[in-house]
Amino acid sequence: MKKFFLIALVFLPVAPLFSQTIFGIKGGLNLAKIHIEASIPGFGSGSNSSDNLTSFHAGLYMRARLGTSVSIQPELIYSGQGGTSQGSDLKLDYLNLPVMLLYHANEQFSLQAGPQLGFILSTNSGSVSNDFNAMDFGLALGAGYDFTGGPNLTFRYVLGLTNITKIDTTGAPAGTSITTTNQVIQFSIGFKLSK
Repeated sequence: MKKFFLIALVFLPVAPLFSQTIFGIKGGLNLAKIHIEASIPGFGSGSNSSDNLTSFHAGLYMRARLGTSVSIQPELIYSGQGGTSQGSDLKLDYLNLPVMLLYHANEQFSLQAGPQLGFILSTNSGSVSNDFNAMDFGLALGAGYDFTGGPNLTFRYVLGLTNITKIDTTGAPAGTSITTTNQVIQFSIGFKLSK
């Protein structure tokens, strides 16, 4: 809860600085998987990904116009992530803070890109503090469509860039590295709460 209030304190005061600022809610479908890369001296390297875990995301966004065709959109989103393999699900709950830069091709269609910082909240496997890193950092890319006077739709792909797990390589050859990252496809519907 402290993280939520700290983030709100950062973003809410800047809203009046922009001429066109809107607030909204959004939510939708997640298709999440875990990507694993391993390198073991003497054995080589390789990578693999889990199957998609179907989950959801929901939260708040603020969109502020920076110019005629550019907006910035910070968000505060609960996101169910993880992956599934051989009938076993790894569920990871995150509080994510994407900060998206939107290029508006016209009043309806936009291209989106920006960094995302995530804080792990819980898991159905192991201990959050012992087995997982507290923060995740990634890059989000997507596109959005705003219906005139109505909802907005967003497609987004989030590529994790940092290792999310703490894997003990004791006993493995020196120089062994195992990295696991989040990868998430999101389909969202959003509704403006203000204009």
